[in-house]
Amino acid sequence: MKNKSTILLLFLLLLLSGNLFSQQWQTAVLQHASGAREYSIYVPSNYNPQNPASLVLTLHGLGDNMTNFRNIGFNILAETNNIIVVTPQAISDPIIGSTSWNSGAGFSFYTPNSTVDDVGFISALIDKVKQTYSINPNKVFACGFSMGGFMTERLALVLNNKIKVFASVAGTFGNAILPVAAGTPGRPVSIAHFHGTSDGTIGYTNNTYGNSVDDMISYWKTNNHSVSTPVHTQLPDTANDGYTVDHYKYVSNSNNSVIELFKVNNAGHTWLTAQNDISYTQKIWEFFNQNSSTLSVDETSSSIDFSMAPNPAADYVEFNFLSNSPDLSSAVEIVINDLAGRTVLTQKLESRDKKYRLSLKDHALKSGVYLVTIKIKNSVNTLHKKLIIK
Repeated sequence: MKNKSTILLLFLLLLLSGNLFSQQWQTAVLQHASGAREYSIYVPSNYNPQNPASLVLTLHGLGDNMTNFRNIGFNILAETNNIIVVTPQAISDPIIGSTSWNSGAGFSFYTPNSTVDDVGFISALIDKVKQTYSINPNKVFACGFSMGGFMTERLALVLNNKIKVFASVAGTFGNAILPVAAGTPGRPVSIAHFHGTSDGTIGYTNNTYGNSVDDMISYWKTNNHSVSTPVHTQLPDTANDGYTVDHYKYVSNSNNSVIELFKVNNAGHTWLTAQNDISYTQKIWEFFNQNSSTLSVDETSSSIDFSMAPNPAADYVEFNFLSNSPDLSSAVEIVINDLAGRTVLTQKLESRDKKYRLSLKDHALKSGVYLVTIKIKNSVNTLHKKLIIK
């Protein structure tokens, strides 16, 4: 009898340990052009492929690492909000000797890791997670702190076809970004920003490594066609921490984009928690969740849609626009990117009764999975679908 009880106890412990293990952070490696890149991933214990999860990317700061940045608490929210959390690891810069994203933030004489394809790495990482887990494509989010905040702003400019809503903490546009990213992001973007007015590392007004908070907000207002005057409220001063929070919300009358600024008076270069007047992690998740319920103008929620056949394809692929699509007599451009985010093909397509045929034999595309983007001239719609080439 004692042996049976012992066996039963061990069995229950194994079940319990298996459940606990499933809730732990896991470290994985993605082979990329920038090298073998590490990342941490947290999958909630109640993950169900039949219920697509949200994906939240969290980007650490200069000199930090993914293990430390996992502690901002998104894994706690994951268990009750169906979130898969991914925290990638930046590469150490050979000159400054610290981990750094190629965010565009740097000194007047040097920009760390300026040759590292971090945008491509993060793009490929999103694709890999989507291949492994069931992810809601309209609930892919990114946030970051300090250098990770700068990187988040860069992603908002150049990777908003995959990431839908953004939030940066103590990081603006890097001083090497805006000249390079002219013309981006190409669509309205919902984004939140959190910054302490006493931040001595990334100044609220005097930012050594990029533009000021006000200049950054002005850029997004122009991009989003936002109202000039925000809705201004002050968050309740509930904690005895010496801080107060001014909240500014800018909306657009022509699209669904939202800009929110959380100006934390007297706060320094830090990530605030539930012990303060504001929990950055909680507030960021609220912002993500509130602004993912409506689709952005570049998604296939409008009457424009298309199919690709055959898919998987070998010799050719035909694009067939649905009968209720608008007039497509103007130029239609196809852009094909690989999973590293690199553009492998750009071509204008000829229209034949809303059908477009692309010969794959004429282009040396290797077997694999690609992201196809259709751009229609004089239209705000940009359509994305996955193509498999045999």
